[in-house]
Amino acid sequence: MMPILDADTLRRHVADLVHFDTQRAGYGLDLTVGTMFQVTGAGQLDFGGSEFEPADRSLIAPERAHPDDDYGWWILDAGAYIVRYNEAIDLGGGQRAEVFPLDRLIQAGASHPAFTVHGAQTPPETLLTVGAHGIRLKENCRISRLVGIGADDTH
Repeated sequence: MMPILDADTLRRHVADLVHFDTQRAGYGLDLTVGTMFQVTGAGQLDFGGSEFEPADRSLIAPERAHPDDDYGWWILDAGAYIVRYNEAIDLGGGQRAEVFPLDRLIQAGASHPAFTVHGAQTPPETLLTVGAHGIRLKENCRISRLVGIGADDTH
């Protein structure tokens, strides 16, 4: 059975954390929203991959409620979006990590699929699905939990 990496160990494999003490979890690290894209057109996927085309997307800028605010909000209607995280992940050969949506993201009316990270992901992206009533996400909000699995090979 492979050990689960604690937050301090996992930290050595994750760059660009916004605030480690806040992102530290009992069994991993929380990942934060860095960039948001709206899916604006169909992608294409075939059996062999030679005809693959990613979906069209457009960058969404966060909106500041007041000009003197430090951070803005993404105000998202129902639909599909692509989140690019702030954090870059670089795992060793015997390690992998699973990324799960935080419960509070789901309770706020949105979700993303769980996915596996191995090797270097600079930074990873995921598909965010927003429910019928939309959602407001503040810049750098924590939406996902990264759980590392495997022996620490940084010693």
